[in-house]
Amino acid sequence: MKPSSAPHYPIPTFEDAIADLSGAKYFSKLDATSGYWSLVLSKSASDLTTFNTIYGRYHWRRYPFGLISAQDEFQRKMEEIFQGLKGLKILVDDLLIYGATQEEHNRRLADVLET
Repeated sequence: MKPSSAPHYPIPTFEDAIADLSGAKYFSKLDATSGYWSLVLSKSASDLTTFNTIYGRYHWRRYPFGLISAQDEFQRKMEEIFQGLKGLKILVDDLLIYGATQEEHNRRLADVLET
């Protein structure tokens, strides 16, 4: 077995995430359920996911949960999409929106939802 050659993208640690939360009093958490399926696999990567059944041969066209590079790629894509938004922490498919006041939190939440 050879190791994955997929590029590594660092996933923030819990300590990284809470470092910026001081002073925040209002929070919302969003979960990008089945978000991996929004990422399209390249043709060559798709071919590597081929499996056989009694009904024929199939392969994934989108990232399935559990693919070794899926978490890194999803984190990278989420950070790319929400780049520059304040009051937002992303941990793979979980988004934490926070603010010191309810108005600040609501404005930041609206920014995330409009992106």
